Amino acid sequence: MFTTKTVVTSVVAFVLGLAAAGIFIRFGGERQAAAALRPEIIFYSEPNFQGHELHLFDSDVDLPYEDLADGTQVLWNDNIGSIIVVSGTWRLYQNGRMNTALDDTPKELVDLRTKAPASGWSSVVSATSIGPLRIASPELLGIGSDISSVELISAGSLPDWIYGGK
Repeated sequence: MFTTKTVVTSVVAFVLGLAAAGIFIRFGGERQAAAALRPEIIFYSEPNFQGHELHLFDSDVDLPYEDLADGTQVLWNDNIGSIIVVSGTWRLYQNGRMNTALDDTPKELVDLRTKAPASGWSSVVSATSIGPLRIASPELLGIGSDISSVELISAGSLPDWIYGGK
């Protein structure tokens, strides 16, 4: 049968296994939660989430040109076909430099506080409490594909009532 030593060893091994599993789940879960809180918006070059993808995790005063490995170039400025707001709340601007006067200042050196405003629309988009907001075409927002700059407003999402409870 079982000796006391065998039972104690089995119980200790079982408890240590549970503790190790708890630590793994706890810290693995925290990493996943931290990743989920990281703001992200994805632009696609074509409607219905097709074509090339541009992932942004922070504001961008001028959407980039992207040189692809095959030698082609993707111009993101004014050429957004569809959008997924993975997380966070973002403001999309019609004009570069967040609807301010354009000049040749490299975007890394731009100080938007010193720039004169320019006319143009802007639109706020946000993920929802149940997950990403998928926009198959910017025209569905009433703004068109001419998005030129993006501002991260918040890592959090807007309340669902903004979207009529959907």
